[in-house]
Amino acid sequence: MKHRPSRPRLRFALALAFAAFALPFFSGGATLAADDDQIAFTALGQNDLVSIFLIDRSGTNRREIREGIQPAWSPDGKRLVFTSLLGATGEIVVMSDDGSGATQLTDDVATDLYPSWSPDGKKIVFVSSRNGISDLYVMNADGSNVRRLTDDAFIESEPVWSPDGSRIAFSRIGADLSNIYSISTSGGDAKRLSDGGIDSAPSWSPDGSQIAFASARELFSEIYVMARDGSSERRLTNLDGLQDPSWSPDGKQLVVSRINELLIVSSDGALVRSITSGTVDTQPAWIRPKPPPRADGPDDDRGDDGSGDGPDGGDEGTDGGPGGTGDGSGQARGGDDAQEIDDPASDEGGGDPSSAARDGNGRSGDAEERTRSEFASAVTQPDDVGWDLTDVLLSAALAILVLLLVFPADLFDNTFEEHHDEIMGWFGRTPPDEAAIATRRPPWGAIAFAAVVVSMLTGFLDPGLGFDRASLALLIGMAIFFFALLMSELSAVWRINRRWPSTSTLRFYPVAIIISAVTVLASRLVGFEPGYMYGAIVGAVTIASMSPREEGRTASVKIVVLIATALAAWGLSIPVADAAAKPDPSFVILVLDALLAVTFVGSVEVALFNAMPVRWFDGRDIWDSNKWLWLVVTAPVAFLFVHVLLAQDNSHGGSAVLMLSLFGAFGATSVAFWGYFRFRAEREDELEDVEL
Repeated sequence: MKHRPSRPRLRFALALAFAAFALPFFSGGATLAADDDQIAFTALGQNDLVSIFLIDRSGTNRREIREGIQPAWSPDGKRLVFTSLLGATGEIVVMSDDGSGATQLTDDVATDLYPSWSPDGKKIVFVSSRNGISDLYVMNADGSNVRRLTDDAFIESEPVWSPDGSRIAFSRIGADLSNIYSISTSGGDAKRLSDGGIDSAPSWSPDGSQIAFASARELFSEIYVMARDGSSERRLTNLDGLQDPSWSPDGKQLVVSRINELLIVSSDGALVRSITSGTVDTQPAWIRPKPPPRADGPDDDRGDDGSGDGPDGGDEGTDGGPGGTGDGSGQARGGDDAQEIDDPASDEGGGDPSSAARDGNGRSGDAEERTRSEFASAVTQPDDVGWDLTDVLLSAALAILVLLLVFPADLFDNTFEEHHDEIMGWFGRTPPDEAAIATRRPPWGAIAFAAVVVSMLTGFLDPGLGFDRASLALLIGMAIFFFALLMSELSAVWRINRRWPSTSTLRFYPVAIIISAVTVLASRLVGFEPGYMYGAIVGAVTIASMSPREEGRTASVKIVVLIATALAAWGLSIPVADAAAKPDPSFVILVLDALLAVTFVGSVEVALFNAMPVRWFDGRDIWDSNKWLWLVVTAPVAFLFVHVLLAQDNSHGGSAVLMLSLFGAFGATSVAFWGYFRFRAEREDELEDVEL
């Protein structure tokens, strides 16, 4: 009989059963109001016309509304203003969100583009070339009282109204290329906010404290964020080719476009999901939140320099009404009774740029509690996985590289097996007494303590782990996962002892705490999300005799069960992840979301690492039993690991570097390990010959 070291035998049956039981009860418990769930965007519609579409944030309920581009929501979320291309030139049109009641607001020989509603719903800013160059114009929501806001030699585009109604952000092409500017709603000098030179598509955060925008300053376009005064600029995403950011109503996510799809990213830049794919989808606009009240009340239409832009402001080249007078350029000036309001982002840069982000208790809007853990958000959903032939072939190539690890692993294992007693002696250890191991009572207190510690350590795979509901839900999910792991090992011991009494027990491995900390640290250092999970706290140790064929067959079934468990958890996570991504999900939904994500990631990673043919893992038994069986069992899990976890968002470049580094490091270590004993033996033989 031989001593059989620990081999992880994960089932996750309890976790899966809990998910299957809870899903019917809780998957609908955190439904987002339909009005807050809508995203308008532009895509190719019927009859090859570019049209306005609506879709839910989950990627469901996609429907075509009518022809048009550049949609923007009204503050009440019931209407859309957009540019129609049916005529000879672009014109501004408003309609209900179902496409009915379309009304044309502009009728000019020049092209009118990029409409955006004021937060009180009374004004619309747009771009027009009616005076020879693209400038900003403002009109009443019914199309009356058009006035020119900018009058310069630059090309202005993509205007968006700030949530407090005081300023308009826009992109300007000039001598400094394309940058983001802002201007008071009453006109005046524009203030430059960005200096990337290739910046576009500004979007105000719902609280007005930040502006997101797209920039190609580093070759590939990414999303950047800055304070409303242009300070604190930072790169938000690292996903290549992103455009057209638009904030969610709660400010916790953004929808962006990329070539042929729309993506949801979190407010810290992590990819949440793809909601469209395969069509030319662009110009997304998330339904707007209710605007915050202005200092002078919701009906105040005066700018921060006292000049009026209200309904009584003058038309271009006409005299103004009682509330203001118009000059020849169409610039409306406030009357004698105009009152100046506080502008936290004035052209002089005064004021507190973060003041709009604070509530009545002085808490910053940026500190708003996240709803979902970043660990769960980092798991690609089944309907978001790319299956283009190129992506599949690249993942298959990397999976083959993973499988090639079998050769250095086999070399390492054979060397270790041959010199086992000597190597154990290096650490002051002697080969264990098999009979003593089989009858030893497991240290349940130490095992429970280690399980809690490892759960907490593994929780740090989430970069945002802190004191919030999402973090607590993740830690609970981790704890359930490790409890299921412990129960699966205990069940393995029970089954073995039924067949061979008193031949198996649980063995505690305190080193699991150190290994868990190392894997978490490595994941964070290389930026791998969701990260590497290690959970071999205990192992079933047996001294029972089994034939190599029986050992190989039993071990291969374990790997297959792990893959099936991972796929089941992955499928169940689709509706749960959608519910967890919505505002204010229930805590049960967050726990279930974390549990399914942990189960999927843990099952895939443990199945892959456990399949490696080294003496501590089941892969050794499969490899010794039948190498073709090992290949059939291991290849699918290697592909799943690479294609879904490692090469997220179809980004294979970093994955290739990581795998090549892993292969090179492990290969060099194995060869050095083998070479030490191989050449030492030759040296000893030479010395013996010399002595003789």
